[in-house]
Amino acid sequence: MKLNLSYHLFIFLLIFSSSCKKNTETEPTLQPSQPTIEQGIILINEIVYKGSVNLNEFGTAEDWFEIFNTLDSSITLESGKWFVTDAADFNNRKFELPEITIPSKGFIVVWCDDGGLPNGSDIHATFKLSSSGEDLGIYYDDNGTDLAIDVKSFPSYPSTISEGQALARIPNGSENWEFIENTTPGSSNN
Repeated sequence: MKLNLSYHLFIFLLIFSSSCKKNTETEPTLQPSQPTIEQGIILINEIVYKGSVNLNEFGTAEDWFEIFNTLDSSITLESGKWFVTDAADFNNRKFELPEITIPSKGFIVVWCDDGGLPNGSDIHATFKLSSSGEDLGIYYDDNGTDLAIDVKSFPSYPSTISEGQALARIPNGSENWEFIENTTPGSSNN
């Protein structure tokens, strides 16, 4: 019996010592969570495409559109991954957005002046918006595939309203679009 007890004690110590072995594996580091890139994560929220009275950083009134971050957290649009276009049916990568972070429920403005003012602090797309109407789109490069994040087909500018009004989502991010007299570049439409 003494031998059997010693044998069991030996096995117990062997198992116990192997389970107490120092963990040499590195602990995983927590990475900040990145939002899943999917349709609607950011949206075209407001468009001025005829008679803009809003001035860019050079004091020039140009047509523009606004992008709205729908998330409850900020999102960074990585350089080389995000594109906007006024030719969504055949050229999804017409203009590459620079790397920029949009705060939670925040906005950025993209001036549509055919890239005529490239050295400014604002974003200046290499296309103009047509008062005859067209498709405006935001695309993400998903490993070589163009993922449509948001595409808005806007109509010919109505002759029944004065120039300079915005076609806007009311409230922000909704499916309801209305023309509004008081444009709100970079801020809430509500």
